[in-house]
Amino acid sequence: MRALLALVGLIACFLYAEPSLTDEASADAPNLDDDVRTISATANYQLSPTIGMSVGGGELVSHSTNTKEYFAGVAILSSAGGNSFVDLLDASALFDSLPLHGGVNGAKLDVTLPVTYCILDSCPTTLEVSLVWQPDGKPTRDSSSARIDTDSCHFTVIRQSSNATAIVTGFVSDGTSHLASGQTSGTVTEGRERLVGFGDPAVCR
Repeated sequence: MRALLALVGLIACFLYAEPSLTDEASADAPNLDDDVRTISATANYQLSPTIGMSVGGGELVSHSTNTKEYFAGVAILSSAGGNSFVDLLDASALFDSLPLHGGVNGAKLDVTLPVTYCILDSCPTTLEVSLVWQPDGKPTRDSSSARIDTDSCHFTVIRQSSNATAIVTGFVSDGTSHLASGQTSGTVTEGRERLVGFGDPAVCR
């Protein structure tokens, strides 16, 4: 689950790219053409004054590396004071197709996840997630473009993103009772980033 939550965070940082990059660099036959698409939805519940639950699902797709990650996960955390937390339960899975349906205009997640870590007094074997995200306003959209020129790298990166805060309804259940239900807050993010040019961004960015 830690890896899945990190992936959700990574997805939230990606931005949407303009397809015009292909035309801009085609004449120079670039050796770098990286196109990454992302979508994620997260929901947060406060189960008690010191215990919270985070639920997330989404995808990370890179066309250049042919990488496709479709995932969903639940984490229950206890506050240990300050900004530190104790992991009480993780439930997560990777999928062959995107379990999250929709996007910033509305999304839905219906999955059953295996519990992969638990130190609760009573630990379930699976968690059932059935959540709906409804935007509570118009999605915000952002775009940026930058040219990177160093001794070893010359490329353009263009990003766009769409983000929506949302009202989340539904439940997370252990099969016998709801661990969380009703209404809570959440976010949905769609993004794309594209780099076209020459060089290795891992070295020169």
